[in-house]
Formats: sequence, structure tokens, C-alpha cells
Amino acid sequence: MYDSPHIDHEVAKSHPYDVQFKVEKAEDGEFKLFTLMDLHGGSFFVSPNTGTGFTGKFRIEVVPNKNLSIGADFVETPRTETVIDPHRFVHDPVNWVTEDTKYEYPFKGLSETDFEIGGKLIFVIEPKCTLEEVPVLFKYKNGVLTVGKWKC
Repeated sequence: MYDSPHIDHEVAKSHPYDVQFKVEKAEDGEFKLFTLMDLHGGSFFVSPNTGTGFTGKFRIEVVPNKNLSIGADFVETPRTETVIDPHRFVHDPVNWVTEDTKYEYPFKGLSETDFEIGGKLIFVIEPKCTLEEVPVLFKYKNGVLTVGKWKC
């Protein structure tokens, strides 16, 4: 992966990705979080579908709270395939995300009271090899849930 001729190292290091968030109300009345990852310059990251213990795996975390939790059952589109990566720092089965990808997460235990809750999208972007922590704000007001990047 790291030596791919498809990597534009200048783009991959200066602007490796864009991320967007959106929320939709599901048919059952619950909410779904959509995270849209657009990759640039041949950038890539470890999918949450990777079964091994990569610490830089793509994930969303929220601060501990009583109003909101993100369900573990997510959908990755397109779904990644497991490969054996021979790179000396990997050398394990891994699911690399190498193209624009959408993640759909269910929300669990949403209360009916208004709230604002912070969280983070966390992953290591390659080949830049940096831990990315994108602050996210979940806001529920008058029955409407919104999510977006949090300006700290």
C-alpha cells in the first residue's frame, strides 16, 4: 500500500481527506449517523472492519453521557476486503479503506431532553501517518438532532 504508484504524496500529505457528517431519522424513530470520507491523493486508513488490534482504526467516540450512544452495528459502503499486508509495520490481516467510503451508525438510547455532546472521529491517515482526531458536536434541540465538526 505504501509504495503504490497511485499515491500523490504531495496531496496525500497536504490534504489527504475531507469528512462530512449528517443525521437522518430512521423509520423506527431512532436516528442514524452518516460519516462520509472522501480520500485524496491515494490516502488510505484502517477500516473498523479490521479484525486485528490496530490502535489507529477508524472509529467514532462520544464523551460518557446518559443521552446518546452510538451503536456498534455499522454499515461500511463500499465494504472493504481483508488482505495480508507484508509491510514491516503491518504484516497482519487488514482491511484498508482506499476509496471514498460512507459509514452508517445507529444511535442508541437517545433521550427526549435537549443536549449538546462532544465526540471525536479518530483514525490514522496513511501515508501521512498521523493520528487524526476530528472533534464532533451532537446537538439535540426540540426533537431535531444535528451533528457537525466542532470548532474547539
